Amino acid sequence: MEGFQSGAFTSAELTNIRLVTWQAFQSEFEASWIKHHLVPTITERLDPLFTYTEPLLPRQFERLDEASKREFMEIRKKHEVFGTILVMLFSSYARMITQRAFHTLPLRAELVKGVAGAERFIPDSVLDATGYSDFLQAALAHGETAIREFRDVLRQDPG
Repeated sequence: MEGFQSGAFTSAELTNIRLVTWQAFQSEFEASWIKHHLVPTITERLDPLFTYTEPLLPRQFERLDEASKREFMEIRKKHEVFGTILVMLFSSYARMITQRAFHTLPLRAELVKGVAGAERFIPDSVLDATGYSDFLQAALAHGETAIREFRDVLRQDPG
């Protein structure tokens, strides 16, 4: 293996150290980071968004007055594509159903041609992120803003 000093091989043989290239390290670390950080973080922090955008309306919807129901549905229309994409691609719920590989970044090329409304309803910062850390930060920022919008409507007193 090129790129290592001769002493590195001797040290590795006498310990539990494994010599890998930078590219191999990144590949292994990336898969682990996605599985143990990105997926659980999206699932935990954006779970309410998944609830608000899934086909069944949340229980709180029924207690809203008509104006608030319309407002909730407008917010839902605005965030439905984003919530659905995140659930399908980057949540632990989807990982329970399928073990397919994660989508490569950026998502724009694949989503824009395959998902109606992707360009209109998913922020550029999410569509164009080239690193998973940047993607996570952009997804959380947008998703948590969406959750606040839903909660503001659901907290309205119909009386």
